[in-house]
Amino acid sequence: MAFEDLSKSMGLSAEQIASIPEDLRNEKSLEPIKDFSGLVKSFSDGQKFIGSSIRIPKDDAKPEEWTAIHTKLGRPESPDKYNLVLPRPEKIDWQDDKLKMFREAGHKLGFNHNQMHGVLDLYADMVEEGDKLIKAGKDSALQELEKDWGPQQSAGYQRNMALVGRAVDIYGGLETKAFFNAVTEAGNHPLLVRMIAKMAADLDEADYLGGEGSTGGVTPDEAKAQIAEINRNPNDLYHAKFDGKPGHNERVAEVEKLYQLAYPRA
Repeated sequence: MAFEDLSKSMGLSAEQIASIPEDLRNEKSLEPIKDFSGLVKSFSDGQKFIGSSIRIPKDDAKPEEWTAIHTKLGRPESPDKYNLVLPRPEKIDWQDDKLKMFREAGHKLGFNHNQMHGVLDLYADMVEEGDKLIKAGKDSALQELEKDWGPQQSAGYQRNMALVGRAVDIYGGLETKAFFNAVTEAGNHPLLVRMIAKMAADLDEADYLGGEGSTGGVTPDEAKAQIAEINRNPNDLYHAKFDGKPGHNERVAEVEKLYQLAYPRA
């Protein structure tokens, strides 16, 4: 037996052997040890392992105990010491203040370099997924508006969006305009866009908005010039080939007003 070999090599007396509990004599970890030299080496290796191992501090541990643990696990000395390799810089706007926030938060939580990079990768994934959702929402809103106003490049669509822009400029102010731009950019509120367009069209009828697309205040010569331009443009919704298309009837009504201004009855 390993213990007997070890005890003989150490010259232990029968009394000394008897003082060692039986369960320790049968300890399997003693099997590789054949002599006193082996015992010393085993003890030395064990102490080295204990010195290099990490013991999780208790709940009431002092901050410096956690600092020692985080350092052993690879946390850099300070937040600015992280060697960051930014994921997808061609798609993600890694602003300095944002990176500073990540560095400071990661350092406080005890992140090492690999953990920090894992968090940055996760954030990049979230940003890309959010961009995809925004684009999908914007595309969906555009399709909804095109059902009513015609293609995005059409005169009807352009006129309605121009009316919306003027109404927001005049009645909303800078804060409302900033909010509205964010909403339409997100593309999730086609109902809101349509509602404002309808309100703007009613205001335009009364010449409250003015500007391009408004018939109020137009001179006969200006009306004739606009009619000529419309007739030269085969893609204008006014033309008969667009009969039945979204925005055609509204465009016809606009042009009829231009004719009334251009050729007033005596």
